[in-house]
This record gives sequence, C-alpha cells and structure tokens, in this order.
Amino acid sequence: MPVHSLLDINLLPKDSFEQSSLGRTMKWMVTGGRAIVVITEFAVIIAFGSRFWFDKTLNDLNETVSQKQSVVESFSEVETKMRDILSREEVVNQFEKSKYDINGVFASLKVATPMEVVFSRISVGESGLMMDGSAKSEASFAGFLANMTRNPKIVSMSLGETKFSQRSGEISFSLVAELGTKGGAK
Repeated sequence: MPVHSLLDINLLPKDSFEQSSLGRTMKWMVTGGRAIVVITEFAVIIAFGSRFWFDKTLNDLNETVSQKQSVVESFSEVETKMRDILSREEVVNQFEKSKYDINGVFASLKVATPMEVVFSRISVGESGLMMDGSAKSEASFAGFLANMTRNPKIVSMSLGETKFSQRSGEISFSLVAELGTKGGAK
C-alpha cells in the first residue's frame, strides 16, 4: 500500500460537536488561549530577566551619585572660604571706589607730621581719618595741628580727648579729620 494513503486514515471516530459552530468556536478559543498563555509567560520571563539589568543600573547610578556627592561635600570648605574672600574683596572694591585718595592723604599726613609726633593708631572710615597719637612737646603738637588745618584734603577736624603728662611732658591726643576738598564737595 502506498504511504500517502495511510496519512488519510483517521482511527478516531468523527464527532458531530467538532463540526458544529459551537465546537469550532471552542477549538479556536483553546488554540488562542494557548497562544495568550505562551505570550504572557514570555513577557513574565523578559520582565524577570530585565529586573537584574535594572537593579545593576540603579546600583551603578546610586554609586555615581554618592561619589559626586562626596566630591561636592569636599569642596564645601573651599566654597565657604571663597565666599569669605569675595565678600572681603567687595569691601576693598567699595573702598577703592570711594571718594578718598588714601595714598595722597597718607603722603600729606607724612609731610604734615613733625618728627616728635608719633601715632599709635590710624584708621580710615566713612567719617574720615581717625588718629590716636602722642607729641613730645606742645610746640610739635601745635605745629602738627597747624599743618593739618592747611592740608587741602582735610575739610574739618575734630579734636577728641587730649592728655598732658607732667612727668614726660608728652601730649596724648585723639583726632578725627573729615576728608574731602576744601571749598568744594567731599
């Protein structure tokens, strides 16, 4: 007997339910259900496998963030110092832009000060030049005051506390000189 005729032999009895519309629908649903189950299992396997990749990526990102965070924290002290320096620089810049010619003031103060007058403190503020010092004699103190009143960079002077020591003959003084130009704006 030829082989191709054996392939047509069906030893199972034919059922009429399989040929009905309900039977065909049920057969289609079972076949489709199998396909849906296989696709769902495939998606679950992919999700399970990708979880390891996502965990590794998250771990790498957390490690990178912690490294960068430690770098930023290490520069916090440098940033604090830098902000402090910049704030000091701003004070110096404002002072440089101010109306005073400090070098000229100190040069004229040097010329106006007799040898016998010694300063213990000189400071420059918004009110002007503040000086504390002492003079070895009354004549040197009077000469110093006369020279200061003739200085064109000093608008007015205010003599603060003065003390005369009878033992040494020295005069201690405190003086505030308002800076500007005489006869004009400050």
